[in-house]
Amino acid sequence: MKVRRIISIAALTLAGLIALAVLAVWLLAGASPSAYRPVQLSLDQRRGAAREFFYTRILGEFNDKVQLNDPFAWTISQDEINAWLASMPEIAQIIPGGDPGRVYDAMEAAGIGEPAAAIAPGRLTLMARQKDYNKIVSLDLSLSTGPDGRLNVKLLGTRVGVVDVPDSVFHSRLENIKSQMKGIARTDAQTGRDAEPQQGLSGGHIGRTLAALIAAIDEEPIDTEIRWPLGQQKYFRVQSIEFGEGKITFRVQPTRRPGQTR
Repeated sequence: MKVRRIISIAALTLAGLIALAVLAVWLLAGASPSAYRPVQLSLDQRRGAAREFFYTRILGEFNDKVQLNDPFAWTISQDEINAWLASMPEIAQIIPGGDPGRVYDAMEAAGIGEPAAAIAPGRLTLMARQKDYNKIVSLDLSLSTGPDGRLNVKLLGTRVGVVDVPDSVFHSRLENIKSQMKGIARTDAQTGRDAEPQQGLSGGHIGRTLAALIAAIDEEPIDTEIRWPLGQQKYFRVQSIEFGEGKITFRVQPTRRPGQTR
């Protein structure tokens, strides 16, 4: 009788500990990572961030460097990226050929919202709120270029809240997101959404580049040579990507002489 009582108490204790562990994991999974700080902007602020991104950083600073046809470095900060993520529909609205609806549709299809990014040495962390369970999902990525100049995008780890989870848990969700991005890139290429020579840089150029990066996670390395559509036709390649504390630096190398097609 005494042995049975001891076994019963032990079983109840074990069940209680398991229940507490499950509760702890659930609470941790529901906690927001300290790095998750999506930017909340008013409509005017989002429009301002969109103008800063497209007119100042892309058409101004980046284009000026490209036109020199010399190697250069271009740095963007974590704060800038998060402001741009919060302003994606407004950015799409001002870019020729951009479609704000496609931004919403892609995120809706993937079941995510309120995206944010965190940058640390050697790592880019993309985070978003998973709408079905109202939890924060994080993907740690590395981006590196090989000797041939091709870009490798690798998944380093995944989390729900602050709990590390096996990559396999998010495999189907990640494949769904990648499928959405591949579809965007494929559709733009087939319909020629960026074939607007009078407009110069279009939504198709930027959208297809971003979609290709996401679709390349744990896939074959991708070519980083880009044909720049503004000014005299130029080609360049992202030679390396450096992750610092709160910033990314792209080192860019011209690959062809002006006007050379191959």
